[in-house]
Amino acid sequence: MEKRIGTITVLLSDRAAAAHVNEVISGHSGIVLARQGLPFHDRPVAVISLIVEGEVNEINSLSGQLGKIQGVTAKAVVTPPAPISPPLKDNPPAPLKDDPPAPLKGGGTTNKLLTTKPLNH
Repeated sequence: MEKRIGTITVLLSDRAAAAHVNEVISGHSGIVLARQGLPFHDRPVAVISLIVEGEVNEINSLSGQLGKIQGVTAKAVVTPPAPISPPLKDNPPAPLKDDPPAPLKGGGTTNKLLTTKPLNH
């Protein structure tokens, strides 16, 4: 299967669940690229943000296991599948800014200036 990049947002409304949450995240450390935790000291909630890369079933497994913990809500978002593009020969890359202009059929180049005549009203 194809690897995707995603995020998982974890809301802890019960701080007693923190140890279990850390245990589950550690069990999936192979797909966790980054983790940021934000404890709100003036509110009964903490937020953990995870950046993950893995197969969709791996990401969903982590999110699902976190969401099953009492006092925890977890939601995942993943990138869409990569589009299947035609072979490169049928779809050449766009020229870079410093590439020389491509010749046109019948002579000339693609970077000719267009001139317009002023309208007489």
